[in-house]
Amino acid sequence: MAEVFLAAIDGPEGFSKRVVIKRLLPHLATDSAYIDMFVDEARLASRFNHANLVQVHELSNTANQYFIVMEYLRGLDLAHVIDHCEVARKPVPEDVALHLIARACEGLHYAHQLRNDAHEPLAIVHRDVSPTNLFVTWTGELKVVDFGVAKYSGAIGEEEGVLKGKPGYMSPEQARLEPIDGRSDLFSAGAVLYELLTLEPFLAAGPHHVMLAAAGGLRDTRQRLSHPRISDEVRAVLGRMLEPRIDKRYATALDAARDLDRLSSRRERLMSSDIARFVGGLGAKKEGQRVPTAIVQPGQHLVRGALTDPRVDPRARQRPRRVFFTVATVLLVAAIAAGLLLRREVTLREVVPVRQSAHQPEAPRAPAPIPETVEVARDPPPVPPRPAARPSPRKSSRPERRRAESTPTTTRPLEKGHVAFDVRPWADVYLGGQQLGTTPMAPIELAEGSYTFTLVNPKSSTSKKVTVRVPAGGTVKLEARLE
Repeated sequence: MAEVFLAAIDGPEGFSKRVVIKRLLPHLATDSAYIDMFVDEARLASRFNHANLVQVHELSNTANQYFIVMEYLRGLDLAHVIDHCEVARKPVPEDVALHLIARACEGLHYAHQLRNDAHEPLAIVHRDVSPTNLFVTWTGELKVVDFGVAKYSGAIGEEEGVLKGKPGYMSPEQARLEPIDGRSDLFSAGAVLYELLTLEPFLAAGPHHVMLAAAGGLRDTRQRLSHPRISDEVRAVLGRMLEPRIDKRYATALDAARDLDRLSSRRERLMSSDIARFVGGLGAKKEGQRVPTAIVQPGQHLVRGALTDPRVDPRARQRPRRVFFTVATVLLVAAIAAGLLLRREVTLREVVPVRQSAHQPEAPRAPAPIPETVEVARDPPPVPPRPAARPSPRKSSRPERRRAESTPTTTRPLEKGHVAFDVRPWADVYLGGQQLGTTPMAPIELAEGSYTFTLVNPKSSTSKKVTVRVPAGGTVKLEARLE
């Protein structure tokens, strides 16, 4: 529901501090439900003062545009960490995984125990603890981010009977829409720990898990916890975090953090520098290779705190995309070879990116421009046959000049418009074979005309093509459901 910018607070004598500006999307700026959620997130996060929670500096409304000024984080979310480990076919080291989730539990415990100015409990529940909302910085610090769907006392945007969060990480009581407390977040943190250790999701992501939990089908987790990559000591702690019965779980997230720290310190207690060394060795993009501009261009966005360009940031977990690029590359090479054999000129308007071997991470490249049209790598249109020339008594060595070349043509320059995306639950957006981003994403700017977008959800293996017409100087909303 928001777009994110990288900015700087400037002051006297060369003072400058980088921050992140999160702004409500223009087409939602008048929607009271989204405004309430946005304001709730800012009001809640402004109270946080903990090393493991993202910091919010300011909420403002300028020219009827709401925006939040937030702490700028440099690093990777745990979803990207899992992706890199999947490519290398090596799980996250046990002591690293335990340390990261222990720090997440510390931050969550602080939020769960927070009180308002009248010393009344706020009863905060994050409700969306998942790999994408746990962020590890290049310096080895773990941050819990995105309290956009958090539940707390005094929230103005809370709706009764509405399920919020990611189904693959929800506790059974959250999936059943029962009353929840901080122990629900603890179940979600356990699901993330399981995924870090095994590189496999603990629960099936999607409506299937919600239905299973609502029917009481998550009664026993022992079979899931019998994974060979989970040691006996870790299995005991993880079993208490992932206990389906809420009264059998740890009473607080701090209790779980203490047990996780005891396990991770069996050999030697990890420091932030050890975590930083692990993250730096994943082959991820370093700070100097990131997008240096202060304002995010169309098609770019801030992924959980790190400014990246989704068109040059491959997600290893989305295997259908690797297949797509491989097939596209083979077809492209075949087309070029055929053109050379026929001695025809082949014009490529766009180069399809090719994913390299998992052991050779792809070097970052400059973002490709968004195409003005959807035609990619087409042959020139066929020229209609001309009538046979009359025999001439004398052949001229000069080539015949076409009459059309002497007639100047003028075309009206195309004006530009925008496309906003409303895709449920989410999708990777492609245009002409080029990935523009992953929803939710900011509106993109294109020349007026008709465009056919391909929407792909690798989790559910569903895809859909949607054609929209971009109006000159206006915005068209692309709506789709991939469920």
